[in-house]
Order: sequence, then structure tokens, then C-alpha cells
Amino acid sequence: TTPTRNILVYTDGEVLGDGVLRLIFAAALKRATPELSLTWLASNYSAYDTVLRAMAAPLIDHLLILPKRRMHPVDYLLRPAVLRHQSFDLIIDSQRNVKRTFWLKRIRHRHFISAAANGLFSSHRLPPLSPHFLQRLLQLGEAGLGRSLTIQPLPLPPGDWERDAMALLPDGARYVGFVIGAGSPDKCWPLEQFIRLAQAVAARGDVPVIFLGPKEAVFRERIEAALPEAILPLSTTGQTSPYLSIALGKRLVAAVANDSGGGHLLAVAGTPLVSLFRAASVRAKFLPQTSQVVALAPEDFGVPCLQDIPLSAVQQALNSLTLAA
Repeated sequence: TTPTRNILVYTDGEVLGDGVLRLIFAAALKRATPELSLTWLASNYSAYDTVLRAMAAPLIDHLLILPKRRMHPVDYLLRPAVLRHQSFDLIIDSQRNVKRTFWLKRIRHRHFISAAANGLFSSHRLPPLSPHFLQRLLQLGEAGLGRSLTIQPLPLPPGDWERDAMALLPDGARYVGFVIGAGSPDKCWPLEQFIRLAQAVAARGDVPVIFLGPKEAVFRERIEAALPEAILPLSTTGQTSPYLSIALGKRLVAAVANDSGGGHLLAVAGTPLVSLFRAASVRAKFLPQTSQVVALAPEDFGVPCLQDIPLSAVQQALNSLTLAA
């Protein structure tokens, strides 16, 4: 059979959290396919052009971002202009919109894989697909390549990330992380609960490490007043680099995080993680890919929303991870 050397992956755009998961998939494609040229076609926005650029660069050979606009009917009859004269051994369509899949299939290719319409447009029969975001991507890739894909940790890009992390979290203490933010308020466990949990961690002698993104900077004074023992590394340095967060995660004995990009960065670091979700269905789709994770959702406790998950349950989950460390 003709080897696969040229793959196009299409996405509907990626922010930090799903961008990290998709990079794990891109790395798996690269390992499985010698001399692969990987083209990544994203709609509207891609973190691979911004905050994840350095991590994506060794994996993605060509990044193309489509402008944000409504497609006209004639667009569905034409090949995408940016790829009109190219052809691919394999196209992997990661979304399920049938009209967009039909448009992608106009690009020249030998094999085409898509979950849209239960795989109707695919060149190969698809297995029952996992609800998990990353596992489903891996299944699509395996169907297209005809071989297994494996997950491995993502390496940090060049830089002094681990040296900087050690300076912020020096040897001699046990550090427990807290990622208090997320993309929207409905994905956030209450700040008061995070503070109480971090106070309990400090009372037993561990050091709370609070990760504040730009949107959470307004909480800094309140957190410092309630937790004088805590370290706020991103606020201290003024850096919001995802690579520093990963390096810091490697120095934590455990962490508690909302379902967020920050939580997925700690998962890349291999941090034992308590992950808080707004619904069990979201947990099934975005469970962090780390070997030690306790994922909690409102349905586990018969409560209506994430904000009602009991402090005692999160503390028990965190204790189960830190006591094993």
C-alpha cells in the first residue's frame, strides 16, 4: 500500500484546553507516521498561533486559519481556496457538521475520515466512537492510518521553564496547586470554597500554590489576605506562559482544578489532579489525561450545579492524592 506522508486535520478552532488535548493527538500521528507532513486547518482561531505556538511548532508543519465568516452556498461546491491546488493522503475531519464535512471532502485526497453522519462520508468503517474528546480523535486517526496510536507526555519547548519553576517553588516543601479560574463562571467552583480548602492544606503544613489567570487577577488581594502562606507564582512573575504552568505542575504533589485550560496543563505535567466539572457529560468528554485523576461532577452528589459540590468531598479527594504522594 502507498504510505501516508501527508495528512490534513480540520478543527473548528482550539483554545488552550482542547488545544493541549489536540497536540497530544498530533504527537501521536507524528510518532506513527514516519516523515509525516501535518497540515492543520482551523476555523476562526487557534491557540497554536498564540499561546501554544512554541509547543505546536515541532508537530504541525503547516498551520492554516480560516477567517471567521458565514459560508455561502457556493462555498460548498468549491474546494477551499487556501488548499485548491493541494492533495492529501489522508484528511481527518474532527467535527460533525455535515455541510462543513461535504466542503472538506472537496479537497483532493486518497482517504477521508469524519465522524459526521455516523461516518457516512468516511473512506473506512468507523468503530463505535468514545465520548472522550481525545480518545475519539485517536480513533479517527487509527481508522485512517490502519494502525494504533499511542499517547506520550508532551515535552516542554526550549526555555528556562523548569529552572524558573524551581526558583518559584524551591525544594524543601510540599506544594499543592489550585486552579481557581475557567472559561466561564458556570465552570468555576466558588472562590470561598477554594480558599477554605487551601487553608486546610496550609494548616497541615503543605504550601498552597494558587494559579491566577488574567481574569482572576482581581482576586489576588483577597487570596493573599486569607492565605498569607500561599504562593501565587504567575502573579509574582507576571508570566502567564502555559509552559511555566506545566513546569510548576511538575513540582506539585497534587492539585485541584476547575475544568479549564489550566487544569489540562497540569495534567500534561503529570500532576495528580482533582478535576471539577459542571456536568457528568462534560466529564466524559474532557477528563484530563493524567494517570492520577479524581473527577467530580454535581450528579455524584445529587446537587444541581458545580457550585454545590461539597467542600468535604473535594477535600477527601485531594487527601487521597496527597497522602499517597
